[in-house]
Amino acid sequence: MAPEDAEQRLIEWVTVTRDRDTRVRAAVEAGLSKHRVHRLTGIGRSTIDRILAGAPAAQCAKTVPDGGP
Repeated sequence: MAPEDAEQRLIEWVTVTRDRDTRVRAAVEAGLSKHRVHRLTGIGRSTIDRILAGAPAAQCAKTVPDGGP
């Protein structure tokens, strides 16, 4: 895999995971159990509990300017 492809894949991953907490809350509000959310996503149940409690999400990624960190 070329470095440019790897970088693009990481950017796509950040885009999808950026709204993780919103997606988890919506799934539980729609009727999914915390256990089912855990099984589908692999997110730890204690993390799901923190998300549902409204704890601010830790910054899991940041945008790095072109040219490196």
